[in-house]
Amino acid sequence: EGLGARACVTLPEGLTGKGIVIGIVDDGIEFNHINFLDPATFQTRVEYACIFNDGECIEARTPEAISQLTTTTEGKEHGTHVAGIAAGSYAAEGWQGIAPESRLCLADANNSLKRYRESLKNIFAVADSLNLPLVVNMSVGYNKNLDGFDDMTQLCDELTEQGNRPGRIITVSSGNNGNELTGCECTIGSEGKVRFAISTGKDSGNDEDLIGLSLSFQTLEDSELDFRFFLYDKAAKKETETVITDIDGNPYDINELKDYVDNDTQKNSPYHYYSMLSESLNISKNVVPCVEVIGPEGTELRYMSDLYCIEDDDYFTPLREVYGKPNTFALTSSVISVGNYDTHT
Repeated sequence: EGLGARACVTLPEGLTGKGIVIGIVDDGIEFNHINFLDPATFQTRVEYACIFNDGECIEARTPEAISQLTTTTEGKEHGTHVAGIAAGSYAAEGWQGIAPESRLCLADANNSLKRYRESLKNIFAVADSLNLPLVVNMSVGYNKNLDGFDDMTQLCDELTEQGNRPGRIITVSSGNNGNELTGCECTIGSEGKVRFAISTGKDSGNDEDLIGLSLSFQTLEDSELDFRFFLYDKAAKKETETVITDIDGNPYDINELKDYVDNDTQKNSPYHYYSMLSESLNISKNVVPCVEVIGPEGTELRYMSDLYCIEDDDYFTPLREVYGKPNTFALTSSVISVGNYDTHT
């Protein structure tokens, strides 16, 4: 049977959220839902609301403006649902949120990380102007870099003073992918190199194979790592000089993929993230594109994707599978993270 949110936890009756601002940054929020009204006056409890239209943030700060602010919620009611659990005030049939007397800041971020950041800053500014405590919830997945130096993690650290600012709390979703394969990793050994096959897929616009590569790892200097791309004949179990062509039918040197490898490093981060843009190539089914990563012994290649080890062929480096990678900024000490984790067995 269903239960009101307050019936699921043990809270003193006096804890109703009065004098607290609750911020919800999510996707699909009906700003004028009955759950967000004061049950005594039927006036909105929303202090601030915003949506994004063509990238522009449209804000509303008065009851009149909020009543005119609409968002497309059909099929995207997640934000309304989360806000109702946190702060719903509609008590019909006993249903009510945890903090029904709280004041609300609601941002429909349209599933965009850039908009999440902007919304978060705006909501903190509103709470500062009201001089009231603030709790913000963000149910968002974000798996870019796992090093604590990404933009969202640094913003959470800044706004909460590394989690030590009184009256300012951010809660985030850790992710519910504990039993999902999220990537692979390995360590460069004494030979100073590792070899992998590259997964390919068909380009939707033609019949050429689409080569994609994405990997991340820690290194001290960009110049310490090098890449060699080559073709491998699976049947003969050896490298091959088979001629391949590009999308225009011109001969293509597979090692030219080296020019597509980009390096991205967050400010102050010890990690370098390497990725390769896709290239459409005509490749025989018996031949696979491969990459050799060359670097110092002990270099860790972390959370690689689109790479694999050809089974029963010791020419390729074995990979360790990684399960349950959490959302990036769920790991910072400046937030409270909540989620489900099932160990892979």
